[in-house]
Amino acid sequence: MAQEMPAAWQQWIDLMQEEGDNEIDINEIAELYEDLSDNPININDTTSDILAHLPFVGTLRWNIIKAYIEQHGQLFSINELYLLNRFDRQTVDMLRPIITIEPYKPAEPLTWRQLLTKGRHKVVVGADATLERAAGYTNGIYEGSPLHLYALYNYHYGDKVDLTLSADKDAGEALFAKSQPQGADFYGGHLMVSNIGILRRGIVGQYNLQFGQGLTLWSGFASHFPLQADISRYARGIVAASPFVEYGYMRGIATTLALSRHIELSSFYSNVLRDATADQDGIIHSITNNSLHRSTTEINNKDRLREQLYGAHLRYTTGKIDLGATVCHTVLSDSIIPHSYKYNYHAFSGRSILNAGIDARLVIHRLLIYGEGSISSNGALAGIAGASLSLAPTHQIGLTIRHYDADYHNLHCSPIARSSTIGGEQGIRLAYETMLPLNINATAEVDAFRFSTLHYQIYAPSRAVSYRVALARPMSEHTTLTLTYFHRQSNRNHSGEGHEYLVMPTLRQQLTADFRYEDDRWMLRTHASLCLYDDSYDKPQAGFAIYQDFRYSASSFPLTITLRGQLFHATDYNTRLYATESDLAYLSTTASLYGKGFHAYLIARYAITPQLLITAKYSIIAYNDRETIGSQQEAIDANHRQLLKAQLVWKF
Repeated sequence: MAQEMPAAWQQWIDLMQEEGDNEIDINEIAELYEDLSDNPININDTTSDILAHLPFVGTLRWNIIKAYIEQHGQLFSINELYLLNRFDRQTVDMLRPIITIEPYKPAEPLTWRQLLTKGRHKVVVGADATLERAAGYTNGIYEGSPLHLYALYNYHYGDKVDLTLSADKDAGEALFAKSQPQGADFYGGHLMVSNIGILRRGIVGQYNLQFGQGLTLWSGFASHFPLQADISRYARGIVAASPFVEYGYMRGIATTLALSRHIELSSFYSNVLRDATADQDGIIHSITNNSLHRSTTEINNKDRLREQLYGAHLRYTTGKIDLGATVCHTVLSDSIIPHSYKYNYHAFSGRSILNAGIDARLVIHRLLIYGEGSISSNGALAGIAGASLSLAPTHQIGLTIRHYDADYHNLHCSPIARSSTIGGEQGIRLAYETMLPLNINATAEVDAFRFSTLHYQIYAPSRAVSYRVALARPMSEHTTLTLTYFHRQSNRNHSGEGHEYLVMPTLRQQLTADFRYEDDRWMLRTHASLCLYDDSYDKPQAGFAIYQDFRYSASSFPLTITLRGQLFHATDYNTRLYATESDLAYLSTTASLYGKGFHAYLIARYAITPQLLITAKYSIIAYNDRETIGSQQEAIDANHRQLLKAQLVWKF
């Protein structure tokens, strides 16, 4: 059975949340972990580059593994990774549940007999609900019940075939009634075939496209700042979309063909309906990433706009050089006319966008050079370039420069950026990793950036700079202590006299300490964070959170118990703190904590048989400083909220 997401992965998610301006959707990370832990990678298989795609491994670390295997032979234990440069405790702990150490054997030729007898099947069904009723249910605004229901079937055969079918009904959505006579609100799925003859990959259904450094075409999850010296992307090309993420994916057909030993051609066509907001005259103002269809407004926005996307990516690759060219054309069924907000002056308006770009990656011994340049159909340019250099076995430096024109338009890009709206952003990032005495892994980085245009909550061109220092020391074989300090100076609107806004400097600092013990049976984790915020206008604000995790897996009984108890006190939203929770398969929760209160949860996982797993979770959050939780239709007339989850996983 797949393991519960380990503390090292949760810590990685917490750090990404703390660094970004925008809350990230971590469900794709949960699904990535579920897929990798169900289908672990044989690290001795150097013909596959799956590990290089992971942000916490990357190109240089993967090249180090391959060089070690070539020189010393195949690995016999995961602990051998500690002998390799740049493999610290955090990296090894994140790899531990998703890799295997086995002698590498080339895959056998694919036959129908093997497909029928050696494939692996998985069925997942689950339900969860908030026990307290929100206003949307009591006043009849929501069509359905508070139950969230979901189901998944997956068939997997090695690296050759992957079939997934899924259904998802969110809380508040109707089921076989009203606006959902077809049953669930969302049905997903794909059939993916890989590595058969010249067909490197072929997929029908829902998929994502990831090329270059994310500037010309990238859909699906992308870690914007992987918190290490090397922040280059290692694009995965055509990949299956997450079964329960209801927006941002492509739907259609895509293939990658090996034209020769070094040349690949990917082509794709997508035809999908997107949710969009429109006014009473039917004018569409924006595409939304909302997966909820509970109220009349949300239902009216559902599938409002048809998007067709087609194009190709040509790739030339050798052991040291990787060159690519991408072109894609996006056509909408209706024009987007953005709201006339000040920060929308450079926003995309129209029905179609043509994007084209070139990307490159070059490895010269210990030096990695990468970059991508892109152009949109209006002639605006965007570019990113960077380098990572291992100065010595325990020293690495990374530099990245980015420049995105204000009028650069792209509906499907996700490059390294500090804002989800990348237009008008320029920046330079410098990072350094080293190993200090006492086996302390240290990372320091500075990112200086500016916005040449107005942005949401910043009604003037602005500048910002952020710093981060992280120290991690293994205290013993299973114990690690990590200290992180984050500092950002930026700008934010402040209401002035009349209806004018003053753009004022702000300072946000956060100090985090994380102590973790984890072995095969026990996990103990103590985490404490302190946040200070000063906008140079109002009184400085502060927030803190501290939690204790406990997990125990019985040796003679197939039961695992996970507990968390947490106290928090954040005076306002600007001092909010994040805490990633343990959760059920394919689910992940990050609590955004502000206010004053207490949070706790209990998870019980019981393996009825080696193939059948049942999991239940109870969580509660209670506030001392309010009598009502949430707002508008999500308002709960109580100072607490309780959530129950249950799930059954069957593998055969």
